[in-house]
Amino acid sequence: MFFSCQRTDAVLDMEQVFLHSVDYLTKNFKGCSYLAGFYEHDMASALWELSGEDGLLDAYKKELALHGKTAEEMKPIVRITTSDTGSGGANIYPMLVSGSENITINLGSPLRLGHRNGTRIAEFDAHLKLLYGKYQLAIGNLARLLGIEVVNPINCMKGVMDKLGIPRKYEAEAVDLFVAQYGEDPCTAHEIYFGISEILYMLACEGEEGSRITRMEETVARALSVNWTDVDFFIDFPDGSKGILECKTTNYNCQNKWANDSTPVNYEYQGRHYMAVMNINKMYFACLYGNNENEFFIRYMERDLDIEEDLIAEEEFFWTENVGKGVEPPYTEKPDLVLESIRKHCGPADKDADAVKLDRKYLASIEKYMALKEQKLD
Repeated sequence: MFFSCQRTDAVLDMEQVFLHSVDYLTKNFKGCSYLAGFYEHDMASALWELSGEDGLLDAYKKELALHGKTAEEMKPIVRITTSDTGSGGANIYPMLVSGSENITINLGSPLRLGHRNGTRIAEFDAHLKLLYGKYQLAIGNLARLLGIEVVNPINCMKGVMDKLGIPRKYEAEAVDLFVAQYGEDPCTAHEIYFGISEILYMLACEGEEGSRITRMEETVARALSVNWTDVDFFIDFPDGSKGILECKTTNYNCQNKWANDSTPVNYEYQGRHYMAVMNINKMYFACLYGNNENEFFIRYMERDLDIEEDLIAEEEFFWTENVGKGVEPPYTEKPDLVLESIRKHCGPADKDADAVKLDRKYLASIEKYMALKEQKLD
Protein backbone atom coordinates (compact mmCIF):
# COMPACT_ATOMS: atom_id res chain seq x y z
CA MET A 1 0.00 0.00 0.00
CA PHE A 2 1.24 3.52 -0.70
CA PHE A 3 0.55 4.81 2.83
CA SER A 4 2.65 3.84 5.82
CA CYS A 5 2.75 5.47 9.22
CA GLN A 6 3.72 4.54 12.73
CA ARG A 7 0.84 3.67 15.01
CA THR A 8 0.15 5.26 18.39
CA ASP A 9 -2.31 4.24 21.06
CA ALA A 10 -4.60 7.19 20.34
CA VAL A 11 -4.59 7.16 16.53
CA LEU A 12 -5.79 4.48 14.15
CA ASP A 13 -2.97 3.11 12.01
CA MET A 14 -3.27 4.88 8.65
CA GLU A 15 -2.02 1.92 6.64
CA GLN A 16 -4.54 -0.41 8.29
CA VAL A 17 -7.39 2.03 7.57
CA PHE A 18 -6.67 1.93 3.84
CA LEU A 19 -5.90 -1.80 3.70
CA HIS A 20 -9.24 -2.57 5.37
CA SER A 21 -10.98 -0.10 3.06
CA VAL A 22 -9.59 -1.75 -0.07
CA ASP A 23 -10.51 -5.19 1.21
CA TYR A 24 -14.10 -4.24 2.08
CA LEU A 25 -14.82 -2.17 -1.02
CA THR A 26 -13.49 -4.73 -3.50
CA LYS A 27 -15.44 -7.54 -1.83
CA ASN A 28 -18.75 -5.69 -1.46
CA PHE A 29 -19.01 -3.18 -4.33
CA LYS A 30 -19.04 -4.22 -7.97
CA GLY A 31 -16.69 -2.37 -10.27
CA CYS A 32 -14.75 -0.82 -7.40
CA SER A 33 -11.57 0.81 -8.66
CA TYR A 34 -9.03 3.19 -7.15
CA LEU A 35 -9.15 6.70 -8.64
CA ALA A 36 -6.68 8.92 -6.79
CA GLY A 37 -5.15 9.74 -3.44
CA PHE A 38 -2.74 11.98 -1.62
CA TYR A 39 -0.59 11.92 1.50
CA GLU A 40 0.38 15.22 3.09
CA HIS A 41 1.86 16.17 6.43
CA ASP A 42 -1.47 16.06 8.34
CA MET A 43 -3.85 14.09 6.12
CA ALA A 44 -4.08 11.09 3.82
CA SER A 45 -7.00 10.48 1.50
CA ALA A 46 -8.03 8.02 -1.22
CA LEU A 47 -10.90 8.01 -3.69
CA TRP A 48 -12.62 4.94 -5.14
CA GLU A 49 -15.15 4.71 -7.97
CA LEU A 50 -18.09 2.33 -7.45
CA SER A 51 -19.09 2.17 -11.11
CA GLY A 52 -20.77 -1.23 -10.85
CA GLU A 53 -23.27 -0.06 -8.23
CA ASP A 54 -25.87 1.71 -10.39
CA GLY A 55 -28.51 0.93 -7.77
CA LEU A 56 -26.96 3.57 -5.52
CA LEU A 57 -28.18 6.26 -7.92
CA ASP A 58 -31.51 4.75 -9.06
CA ALA A 59 -33.69 6.77 -6.67
CA TYR A 60 -31.83 9.96 -7.51
CA LYS A 61 -32.21 9.41 -11.27
CA LYS A 62 -35.94 8.83 -10.81
CA GLU A 63 -36.23 12.12 -8.92
CA LEU A 64 -34.41 13.89 -11.73
CA ALA A 65 -36.84 12.42 -14.26
CA LEU A 66 -39.85 13.42 -12.16
CA HIS A 67 -38.59 17.01 -12.21
CA GLY A 68 -38.09 16.93 -15.97
CA LYS A 69 -34.31 16.83 -15.83
CA THR A 70 -31.98 14.60 -17.80
CA ALA A 71 -29.46 12.71 -15.72
CA GLU A 72 -25.95 13.52 -16.89
CA GLU A 73 -23.29 10.87 -16.85
CA MET A 74 -22.57 10.23 -13.18
CA LYS A 75 -20.82 7.67 -11.05
CA PRO A 76 -20.91 6.95 -7.32
CA ILE A 77 -17.57 7.39 -5.55
CA VAL A 78 -16.37 7.28 -1.98
CA ARG A 79 -13.55 9.21 -0.33
CA ILE A 80 -11.84 7.88 2.79
CA THR A 81 -9.71 10.32 4.74
CA THR A 82 -7.61 9.88 7.84
CA SER A 83 -4.66 11.46 9.62
CA ASP A 84 -1.86 10.60 11.98
CA THR A 85 -2.83 13.31 14.46
CA GLY A 86 -5.27 13.01 17.33
CA SER A 87 -7.27 16.01 16.12
CA GLY A 88 -8.33 14.23 12.94
CA GLY A 89 -10.28 11.04 12.37
CA ALA A 90 -11.03 8.24 9.93
CA ASN A 91 -13.92 9.53 7.85
CA ILE A 92 -15.94 8.07 4.96
CA TYR A 93 -17.58 10.47 2.48
CA PRO A 94 -20.30 9.38 0.03
CA MET A 95 -19.82 11.37 -3.19
CA LEU A 96 -20.43 11.30 -6.93
CA VAL A 97 -18.76 12.63 -10.05
CA SER A 98 -20.95 14.25 -12.65
CA GLY A 99 -20.68 15.42 -16.25
CA SER A 100 -17.90 15.28 -18.81
CA GLU A 101 -15.56 17.27 -16.55
CA ASN A 102 -16.10 14.86 -13.65
CA ILE A 103 -17.22 17.55 -11.22
CA THR A 104 -17.00 16.21 -7.67
CA ILE A 105 -20.29 16.43 -5.75
CA ASN A 106 -20.04 15.84 -1.99
CA LEU A 107 -23.30 14.36 -0.66
CA GLY A 108 -22.74 15.30 2.97
CA SER A 109 -23.63 12.92 5.84
CA PRO A 110 -20.13 11.42 6.26
CA LEU A 111 -19.41 8.49 8.53
CA ARG A 112 -16.97 9.90 11.10
CA LEU A 113 -14.78 8.00 13.54
CA GLY A 114 -12.74 10.28 15.78
CA HIS A 115 -9.25 9.35 16.94
CA ARG A 116 -9.36 8.72 20.64
CA ASN A 117 -7.77 6.41 23.20
CA GLY A 118 -9.23 2.97 22.77
CA THR A 119 -10.42 3.35 19.16
CA ARG A 120 -9.88 0.09 17.31
CA ILE A 121 -9.81 -0.82 13.63
CA ALA A 122 -12.90 -2.98 14.26
CA GLU A 123 -14.90 0.23 14.82
CA PHE A 124 -13.77 1.50 11.43
CA ASP A 125 -14.79 -1.83 9.88
CA ALA A 126 -18.25 -1.38 11.40
CA HIS A 127 -18.50 2.06 9.75
CA LEU A 128 -17.54 0.58 6.38
CA LYS A 129 -20.50 -1.80 6.66
CA LEU A 130 -22.84 1.18 6.96
CA LEU A 131 -21.62 2.72 3.70
CA TYR A 132 -24.33 1.38 1.34
CA GLY A 133 -27.22 2.59 3.49
CA LYS A 134 -25.45 5.86 4.27
CA TYR A 135 -24.90 6.50 0.57
CA GLN A 136 -28.60 6.12 -0.19
CA LEU A 137 -29.45 8.44 2.70
CA ALA A 138 -26.89 11.01 1.51
CA ILE A 139 -28.11 10.98 -2.10
CA GLY A 140 -31.51 11.89 -0.65
CA ASN A 141 -29.95 15.16 0.60
CA LEU A 142 -29.16 16.05 -2.99
CA ALA A 143 -32.54 14.94 -4.36
CA ARG A 144 -34.31 17.12 -1.77
CA LEU A 145 -32.85 20.23 -3.41
CA LEU A 146 -34.85 19.46 -6.58
CA GLY A 147 -38.00 20.50 -4.73
CA ILE A 148 -36.70 23.90 -3.59
CA GLU A 149 -37.56 26.53 -6.19
CA VAL A 150 -35.51 29.74 -6.26
CA VAL A 151 -36.77 32.79 -8.14
CA ASN A 152 -33.55 34.84 -7.91
CA PRO A 153 -30.79 32.22 -8.07
CA ILE A 154 -27.86 34.64 -8.11
CA ASN A 155 -28.87 36.34 -4.86
CA CYS A 156 -29.57 32.96 -3.29
CA MET A 157 -26.27 31.48 -4.46
CA LYS A 158 -24.31 34.43 -3.06
CA GLY A 159 -26.17 34.24 0.24
CA VAL A 160 -25.49 30.51 0.68
CA MET A 161 -21.79 30.91 -0.14
CA ASP A 162 -21.56 33.79 2.33
CA LYS A 163 -22.99 31.52 5.03
CA LEU A 164 -20.44 28.82 4.17
CA GLY A 165 -17.57 31.31 4.39
CA ILE A 166 -16.29 30.59 0.87
CA PRO A 167 -13.50 33.04 -0.16
CA ARG A 168 -14.74 35.95 -2.27
CA LYS A 169 -12.50 35.08 -5.19
CA TYR A 170 -14.06 31.65 -5.70
CA GLU A 171 -17.51 32.94 -4.84
CA ALA A 172 -17.35 35.52 -7.64
CA GLU A 173 -15.93 33.01 -10.15
CA ALA A 174 -18.62 30.45 -9.32
CA VAL A 175 -21.36 33.04 -9.82
CA ASP A 176 -19.92 34.14 -13.16
CA LEU A 177 -19.70 30.53 -14.36
CA PHE A 178 -23.24 29.81 -13.16
CA VAL A 179 -24.64 32.80 -15.07
CA ALA A 180 -22.75 31.72 -18.21
CA GLN A 181 -24.15 28.17 -17.98
CA TYR A 182 -27.68 28.71 -16.66
CA GLY A 183 -28.43 32.43 -16.93
CA GLU A 184 -30.39 34.21 -14.20
CA ASP A 185 -33.81 32.64 -14.70
CA PRO A 186 -35.56 30.86 -11.81
CA CYS A 187 -34.21 27.39 -11.06
CA THR A 188 -33.94 24.98 -8.12
CA ALA A 189 -31.48 24.76 -5.26
CA HIS A 190 -30.17 21.63 -6.98
CA GLU A 191 -28.69 23.63 -9.88
CA ILE A 192 -27.26 26.17 -7.46
CA TYR A 193 -25.55 23.45 -5.40
CA PHE A 194 -23.96 22.05 -8.54
CA GLY A 195 -22.86 25.60 -9.40
CA ILE A 196 -21.21 26.01 -5.99
CA SER A 197 -19.51 22.62 -6.41
CA GLU A 198 -17.70 23.99 -9.48
CA ILE A 199 -15.34 25.62 -6.98
CA LEU A 200 -13.80 22.18 -6.38
CA TYR A 201 -12.99 21.89 -10.08
CA MET A 202 -11.45 25.38 -9.99
CA LEU A 203 -9.16 24.40 -7.10
CA ALA A 204 -8.09 21.22 -8.90
CA CYS A 205 -7.30 23.19 -12.08
CA GLU A 206 -5.15 25.57 -10.02
CA GLY A 207 -3.16 22.63 -8.67
CA GLU A 208 -4.16 23.14 -5.05
CA GLU A 209 -3.08 20.61 -2.44
CA GLY A 210 -5.37 17.65 -1.94
CA SER A 211 -5.97 18.56 1.70
CA ARG A 212 -7.30 22.00 0.74
CA ILE A 213 -9.62 20.52 -1.89
CA THR A 214 -10.88 17.95 0.63
CA ARG A 215 -11.61 20.65 3.21
CA MET A 216 -13.40 22.71 0.59
CA GLU A 217 -15.50 19.63 -0.26
CA GLU A 218 -16.65 19.56 3.35
CA THR A 219 -17.36 23.29 3.30
CA VAL A 220 -19.45 23.05 0.13
CA ALA A 221 -21.34 20.01 1.46
CA ARG A 222 -22.63 22.10 4.37
CA ALA A 223 -24.90 23.81 1.83
CA LEU A 224 -26.99 20.63 1.83
CA SER A 225 -28.10 21.38 5.39
CA VAL A 226 -28.54 25.15 5.26
CA ASN A 227 -31.99 26.70 5.26
CA TRP A 228 -32.19 27.85 1.66
CA THR A 229 -35.17 30.04 2.39
CA ASP A 230 -33.87 31.31 5.73
CA VAL A 231 -37.23 32.44 7.06
CA ASP A 232 -38.88 31.73 10.40
CA PHE A 233 -42.24 30.32 9.25
CA PHE A 234 -44.39 29.92 6.15
CA ILE A 235 -48.14 30.56 6.27
CA ASP A 236 -50.60 28.54 4.20
CA PHE A 237 -53.74 30.54 3.39
CA PRO A 238 -57.17 28.98 2.59
CA ASP A 239 -56.95 30.13 -1.05
CA GLY A 240 -53.78 28.04 -1.53
CA SER A 241 -51.37 30.99 -1.48
CA LYS A 242 -48.40 31.28 0.88
CA GLY A 243 -47.06 33.99 3.13
CA ILE A 244 -43.95 34.52 5.24
CA LEU A 245 -43.89 35.11 9.00
CA GLU A 246 -40.76 36.68 10.44
CA CYS A 247 -40.47 36.87 14.24
CA LYS A 248 -38.58 39.71 15.94
CA THR A 249 -37.94 41.01 19.45
CA THR A 250 -37.10 44.48 20.74
CA ASN A 251 -36.88 46.14 24.12
CA TYR A 252 -39.66 48.24 25.61
CA ASN A 253 -37.90 51.55 24.95
CA CYS A 254 -37.54 50.85 21.22
CA GLN A 255 -41.19 50.20 20.50
CA ASN A 256 -41.45 53.66 18.94
CA LYS A 257 -39.68 52.23 15.87
CA TRP A 258 -42.90 50.30 15.21
CA ALA A 259 -45.22 53.25 15.90
CA ASN A 260 -48.11 54.27 13.61
CA ASP A 261 -48.27 50.87 11.96
CA SER A 262 -44.74 51.26 10.62
CA THR A 263 -42.01 48.64 10.18
CA PRO A 264 -38.32 49.47 10.78
CA VAL A 265 -36.75 50.07 7.39
CA ASN A 266 -34.08 47.37 7.78
CA TYR A 267 -36.78 44.77 8.47
CA GLU A 268 -38.86 46.07 5.59
CA TYR A 269 -36.04 45.47 3.11
CA GLN A 270 -35.31 42.08 4.66
CA GLY A 271 -38.94 41.11 4.05
CA ARG A 272 -38.94 42.45 0.51
CA HIS A 273 -35.77 40.48 -0.23
CA TYR A 274 -37.41 37.29 1.06
CA MET A 275 -40.52 37.84 -1.07
CA ALA A 276 -38.37 38.47 -4.14
CA VAL A 277 -36.25 35.34 -3.67
CA MET A 278 -39.22 33.06 -2.96
CA ASN A 279 -41.82 34.68 -5.23
CA ILE A 280 -44.27 35.17 -2.35
CA ASN A 281 -46.61 38.15 -2.16
CA LYS A 282 -47.45 38.40 1.56
CA MET A 283 -45.19 39.11 4.52
CA TYR A 284 -45.99 39.34 8.23
CA PHE A 285 -43.76 40.55 11.06
CA ALA A 286 -44.49 39.67 14.69
CA CYS A 287 -42.39 41.65 17.17
CA LEU A 288 -42.44 41.07 20.93
CA TYR A 289 -41.47 44.17 22.91
CA GLY A 290 -42.58 43.21 26.43
CA ASN A 291 -42.90 40.23 28.72
CA ASN A 292 -46.42 39.01 27.97
CA GLU A 293 -48.60 38.01 25.04
CA ASN A 294 -50.28 41.41 24.87
CA GLU A 295 -47.08 43.32 24.25
CA PHE A 296 -46.31 42.58 20.63
CA PHE A 297 -46.82 44.14 17.21
CA ILE A 298 -48.07 42.51 14.03
CA ARG A 299 -47.25 44.21 10.75
CA TYR A 300 -48.43 43.14 7.29
CA MET A 301 -46.62 43.96 4.07
CA GLU A 302 -47.46 43.19 0.45
CA ARG A 303 -45.01 42.72 -2.36
CA ASP A 304 -44.21 45.87 -4.32
CA LEU A 305 -42.52 45.09 -7.64
CA ASP A 306 -41.31 48.66 -8.16
CA ILE A 307 -39.50 48.73 -4.81
CA GLU A 308 -38.29 45.19 -5.47
CA GLU A 309 -36.75 46.24 -8.77
CA ASP A 310 -34.82 49.03 -7.04
CA LEU A 311 -33.73 46.66 -4.28
CA ILE A 312 -32.39 44.09 -6.72
CA ALA A 313 -30.54 46.82 -8.62
CA GLU A 314 -28.91 48.01 -5.37
CA GLU A 315 -27.95 44.45 -4.44
CA GLU A 316 -26.44 43.92 -7.90
CA PHE A 317 -24.49 47.18 -7.64
CA PHE A 318 -23.16 46.22 -4.20
CA TRP A 319 -22.06 42.82 -5.52
CA THR A 320 -20.38 44.03 -8.70
CA GLU A 321 -18.83 47.26 -7.39
CA ASN A 322 -17.92 46.21 -3.84
CA VAL A 323 -17.80 42.43 -3.39
CA GLY A 324 -16.67 41.60 -6.92
CA LYS A 325 -13.97 44.27 -6.90
CA GLY A 326 -12.97 43.78 -3.27
CA VAL A 327 -13.85 47.39 -2.39
CA GLU A 328 -15.22 48.00 1.10
CA PRO A 329 -18.25 50.31 1.09
CA PRO A 330 -17.93 53.55 3.08
CA TYR A 331 -19.40 53.70 6.59
CA THR A 332 -22.58 55.78 6.59
CA GLU A 333 -24.17 54.59 9.84
CA LYS A 334 -24.23 56.21 13.25
CA PRO A 335 -20.85 56.34 15.03
CA ASP A 336 -21.67 53.64 17.59
CA LEU A 337 -22.62 51.22 14.78
CA VAL A 338 -19.45 52.09 12.88
CA LEU A 339 -17.29 51.40 15.94
CA GLU A 340 -19.15 48.15 16.60
CA SER A 341 -18.50 47.02 13.03
CA ILE A 342 -14.81 47.93 13.20
CA ARG A 343 -14.40 45.99 16.45
CA LYS A 344 -16.22 43.00 14.98
CA HIS A 345 -14.01 42.78 11.92
CA CYS A 346 -10.71 44.11 13.25
CA GLY A 347 -10.86 43.20 16.91
CA PRO A 348 -10.35 45.54 19.90
CA ALA A 349 -7.69 48.22 19.85
CA ASP A 350 -4.18 47.20 20.85
CA LYS A 351 -3.42 49.31 23.91
CA ASP A 352 0.29 48.47 23.67
CA ALA A 353 0.60 49.65 20.08
CA ASP A 354 2.72 52.68 19.22
CA ALA A 355 0.98 56.05 19.20
CA VAL A 356 -0.30 57.18 15.82
CA LYS A 357 0.73 60.61 14.59
CA LEU A 358 -2.16 62.50 12.99
CA ASP A 359 -1.78 65.14 10.35
CA ARG A 360 -2.52 68.77 11.35
CA LYS A 361 -5.54 68.76 9.02
CA TYR A 362 -7.37 66.74 11.71
CA LEU A 363 -6.67 69.34 14.44
CA ALA A 364 -9.97 71.25 14.08
CA SER A 365 -12.00 68.03 14.20
CA ILE A 366 -10.14 66.77 17.26
CA GLU A 367 -10.62 70.08 19.10
CA LYS A 368 -14.33 69.97 18.29
CA TYR A 369 -14.53 66.38 19.53
CA MET A 370 -12.79 67.29 22.80
CA ALA A 371 -15.11 70.25 23.33
CA LEU A 372 -18.20 68.11 22.74
CA LYS A 373 -16.82 65.48 25.10
CA GLU A 374 -16.45 68.13 27.82
CA GLN A 375 -20.02 69.30 27.24
CA LYS A 376 -21.23 65.73 27.58
CA LEU A 377 -19.42 65.36 30.92
CA ASP A 378 -21.03 68.55 32.18
